[in-house]
Amino acid sequence: MPMMQGLFQTRSIAMTDGAIVIGAGLALLLVLEIEKCIRLSLAPPIVRPRESTGQKEVV
Repeated sequence: MPMMQGLFQTRSIAMTDGAIVIGAGLALLLVLEIEKCIRLSLAPPIVRPRESTGQKEVV
């Protein structure tokens, strides 16, 4: 929005710079999702008693 750029004294970024920002964000997302997958695969399952029957439920 050119009007807002003048108000806040900002400039547009180049298409390549925008692609770099998006690529860096996607790379970080990928690393964090892989880390989460590994962490959850190594963690023991959580066992909670069921409220109604008293049986144990694996979450």
